[in-house]
Amino acid sequence: HRNGRDDIHIVPSSGGTATQMTFGQSDNTDLSWSPDDSQIAFISQVSEIDVFSNNLCLLSTGDGKVVQITHGDRANDRTPRWSPDGKQIAFISNRGDNDDIWLVKPDGTALHPWVQGDGEKGDPQWSPDGNWIAYTQFRKCEIEIWIAPIDGGEPRLIVKGGDNQAPRWSPDGSHLLFWHSAHNQPGNLWIKSIEKNSTDDAIQLTKVSEGQLETISFSTPTCLQYISKDGLTIEGLYYPSLLEDNNLAPAILWVHGGPNAKHVNTWYPLLQYLAQRGYAIFAPNYRGSTGYGRFFMEANIGAGVGGDIEDWVASAKLLREMPSIDGNRIAIAGPSAGGYAAQLVLGMVPDEFKAGISISGISEWFSYWEDTEITWTHRFRVKLMGEIAKNQALYRARSPLTYVKNISAPMLLLHGADDNGVPPGQSLQMANALKSLGKTGEIKIYPEEGHGFVGEKAITDAAQRIETFLGLYL
Repeated sequence: HRNGRDDIHIVPSSGGTATQMTFGQSDNTDLSWSPDDSQIAFISQVSEIDVFSNNLCLLSTGDGKVVQITHGDRANDRTPRWSPDGKQIAFISNRGDNDDIWLVKPDGTALHPWVQGDGEKGDPQWSPDGNWIAYTQFRKCEIEIWIAPIDGGEPRLIVKGGDNQAPRWSPDGSHLLFWHSAHNQPGNLWIKSIEKNSTDDAIQLTKVSEGQLETISFSTPTCLQYISKDGLTIEGLYYPSLLEDNNLAPAILWVHGGPNAKHVNTWYPLLQYLAQRGYAIFAPNYRGSTGYGRFFMEANIGAGVGGDIEDWVASAKLLREMPSIDGNRIAIAGPSAGGYAAQLVLGMVPDEFKAGISISGISEWFSYWEDTEITWTHRFRVKLMGEIAKNQALYRARSPLTYVKNISAPMLLLHGADDNGVPPGQSLQMANALKSLGKTGEIKIYPEEGHGFVGEKAITDAAQRIETFLGLYL
């Protein structure tokens, strides 16, 4: 990334000078060596129509020649994986609507879908003998691991429940190593037999936090669906409050970042911390989320901008209809795009939520455009809302600061001082605006933290501040 674009460089494993192999205006990433090391498959953002599409290319490591082997301005081809004999490449593509597994020969012929159907697929991995491919599949807010025979037979479910990632074959092809996490356990490595008639359970190999979590109660999430205002079906995870009393529980609408991401049944210690303190939580995969096909992911683009707000409002309605929830005590919170959502909603629909928490959120698109150091986010914003110079009214309409005068609910703003993606000035702008208008706002900037807190002190302090804030205002 030496010239503002991602290019491929090759350096000897023993060290030495890196040789640049790709040039031009396209980002070139996601590398995969051929079995004989003569070629590298990679993805290149070559489309002039869709700035987030990618096609597959091959780089000859001998003469540096690059050949594009898949085409399509709207296709997002990625994660190329060579077959052991080097005769085929498996990859993920949304050439239909869902992220499916496709196959192509290195010369670009025989391009065809291989595993299709509902559920986002990912991370295809060939078995050592080349007869199977293991892959992940997202369904009902969980990520499963499947295998399918290359001859076209029926896929077989190997691992389900929670968040299962990075399947890797054992050398003899009899087992899969994988990473597993869930609501009640952080990520660990596990291994499981792939034999069809095996009754063996998966074996846990690593034991992160062993002896520290066994006596703690965890909120078990349930995957729920609801219909948004325009009829679109939205899915999400509901975490019930763990306080056993007769009082109705306050609730938190937790909006994930991205927005091209998704909420999965994985390890979220902050959400468990809040559930243990009496809060029910709903985390929707609102429009713009990944995992539900390209149409759903792009449903908040252009004319669809604003539909995500309807999804968040409909999420609050879902919570209010639950007999265990106090409908007058609902907050909205989230990180990054979720923090932006909290700021925006408190101003655009000020009667919906009793409080808001923004973690590393954006408050104003014009200053963000100037200050962010992550240049690809400019291209992402162009895809969502068009060129900023030509669409100033839309950018202004989607900036939380535009509606700050409408905000009546208290707001907590948390940000990392070293966040170069969403600079802390975004939270400072909102905090200063709230203060100048005499509104209730609190802000904390954490030194040496970036976009997502990693230090123990910051993580602990943020959790305690959130708990105190919600205790006061919810």
